[in-house]
Parts: sequence; structure tokens; C-alpha cells
Amino acid sequence: MIRRVLLVLILAACSPDAGLPQAQATAADFVRRDGSNLTLGGRPFWWTGANAYFLMESAARGDTAAVHEVFASARSLGMKVVRTWAFHDSPDSLDPTVMQFRPGAFNERALRALDYVVARAPDYGLRLILPLVNSWDDYGGMNQYARWRAEAGGDGTLAGRGPEQNAGASVLSRP
Repeated sequence: MIRRVLLVLILAACSPDAGLPQAQATAADFVRRDGSNLTLGGRPFWWTGANAYFLMESAARGDTAAVHEVFASARSLGMKVVRTWAFHDSPDSLDPTVMQFRPGAFNERALRALDYVVARAPDYGLRLILPLVNSWDDYGGMNQYARWRAEAGGDGTLAGRGPEQNAGASVLSRP
């Protein structure tokens, strides 16, 4: 009996989730649109917020203090929402802040940095808006997807329905 208990304790301690709280999101945790209004838990949700596009980049470079400083400042100003980018697409695979360096190839350090930002926001009572791409060249944008499409033999536009256009969808559909 003692061996069985010890085995269970050892296996539990070796579990990848050992000691980590498990987040359980419910529908009430998400802001929703109701006509032209936003709601949270069925009640109107009014907010002010800040744009801090660089938070994942800061965390990927090891500057997690910047994340805390921005979140603390936002909260002290009464803000409820921070918009920060959840992408950085570039062929520069050596840049620790690049999240995707070719279609379907991801940088673990940048993904962990984004995880860090997302995990810290609730500590400050903040919600995040996480754009997955932009329309400018900064941090890759749609033009990077067009370049990757051209490199793969496409026409360099995103007008088609080929797999290059939907490269981002593969990320969202992965378990």
C-alpha cells in the first residue's frame, strides 16, 4: 500500500502540470457583442484601454518588467483593456521576437513570451485584444504573407484561396 501511494505521488510530481493551476474559462469570462454593444457576463461592458503592441517582443527579449510596468500603469489609470500584438512574422529565424519565421514554423521563445503576457493580464484585472496580423510591414503583416505566397509559386497577392493565403488558419486549428 505504501509503495502504491509513493508511486502515485511520484507520478503526480513528475506530471507536466504538477503544481500549476489550471485555468478554466467560461462563456461569462469573455466580452461579447450584443448588437452594437459589448457585454461581459450579460451586462454592458464599457472600457478604456491602451495600445502596447510591443509587450510580446519585450517579454521575448527577457524584459518582463516592461510587461508589469505597462499593465500596472494601465490599471492605475482605470483602464480595463490593453491591445497587444500576438504576431511577429519574419524570415529572420535568429530574432527571438519573431513568432513565425516561415509558414507553419514557429519560435518557441516568442510563443512563450506571448503566453507570459496573456497569463499576467488577469493579475492586473485587464483584458487583452490580440490582433493576429496587421496591414503594414511592421512585424510582418499581410505583406509578409504575400511574400511567402510568392516564394511558394503564388502570384504574391492574397486574392486566391490557396493554402498560402490561409497559413494563419493552420495555427488556429492546431490542438
